[in-house]
Amino acid sequence: MRDGLATNESTFRSLTKLENIADEVAEKIRKFSGAKSYSVETFRDRCRELKGGVDKITYADVEELSASGRKVSESYVLR
Repeated sequence: MRDGLATNESTFRSLTKLENIADEVAEKIRKFSGAKSYSVETFRDRCRELKGGVDKITYADVEELSASGRKVSESYVLR
């Protein structure tokens, strides 16, 4: 995206993959701990939100999503 190589279609596909991964992770967390993972679900919801306006996504949105994903990852790696 930063280099202007991303298309709306490729961005949508990438967000769909991220959304699906977040769904899988949230389900595994629910099965393992019996609780919801609000950080994963918030990440998934942000992916869905961005998919709804894929033509308006900025590089800042991608950076925000990346930072959010890192925080989710770090929170579960440390457990």
